[in-house]
Formats: sequence, structure tokens, C-alpha cells
Amino acid sequence: SEKSGQQAKTGSFTTKPNVAVSYQYQLAGYDRPEGVIVDTIVLHHTGDDAAVKTYNTLNKRQLGVHYIIDRDGMIYYLVDESKMAYHAKGWNSRSIGIEIVNTGYESMDYTDVQYDSIRRLITDIANRWPSIEVDDGHIKAHYEVSNIGKWDPSPNFDWSRIGLKT
Repeated sequence: SEKSGQQAKTGSFTTKPNVAVSYQYQLAGYDRPEGVIVDTIVLHHTGDDAAVKTYNTLNKRQLGVHYIIDRDGMIYYLVDESKMAYHAKGWNSRSIGIEIVNTGYESMDYTDVQYDSIRRLITDIANRWPSIEVDDGHIKAHYEVSNIGKWDPSPNFDWSRIGLKT
């Protein structure tokens, strides 16, 4: 399918999601460096069990993420995609970050509605960003882009549920 929003590279397009989101939690974000191409989506797990806890932790630690997907499938849009959020050191300027509410423990499964929301959201983001494809090269786990011992999303995250192998 043809990508819309080729203007993404110039920063003159809207990053408003075409999927239902909540704007309940907001973080400012930072200007992306000039000329950087956003070409990656990085998936994380939150390490807790509720979006509000994640938001409070991010806010307190002066970190950020573009989206949080709660256990009930609700998608929260925290930082505009045109802005940079601090979620994956070394990859922040070129990526969009998604936190998935999950403790990271094997005892907590990801929910069916979370997988559905993740799949819909990454497809929506990729449709707006010409340099992002929905494949293993562009949708990354935090552990794939970190050299400081990250392991999220947790090993029980089923990549095949979102159509990937990672």
C-alpha cells in the first residue's frame, strides 16, 4: 500500500493517529535533530500493571514514550510523534516508543486486546511514516537496541501475534 504523509521527512505533516487513542496523559517531548529520519518503532514493557503507574514513573524520571497500551487495550498518546521521547538510548531521535503495560514477569500474559491494539497502532504509524515498514527490521524490541541489559518486552511476548518473528 502506498504510504501517505511523505511530508513526514520535512516535519510538516500531522502525526494524529488514525486509531482511537486517549490523550489523558501528556508529556512534552523534545525536538528531533534536523534531518533525522524516523525509521523504527521500539516496543517496551512497563514493568508495572497500570498505565497511570507508567505515566507517573516516566514523568518522575523525566523519560517519555509516544504511546502506552494498557491491559484493556486502551492506547494512550503521550508525546506527539513529531517530537522525540527518551525511551531507548541511542535510538530516541529515530524511533517511536510504545510501552505495553506488563510487569515483565512470566506470570503476567499480554492480553488479546493488547496484541490487537499493538498491531493496529504499528500499522497506523507505518502508514504515516514513509520510512517505517511493518517488519522485523523496523519494529524492534528494546533489548535489540540496547546494550545495557534490557529485556523488554518480556520473553513471553508473542511476536507472531503482531505478525513478526523478532
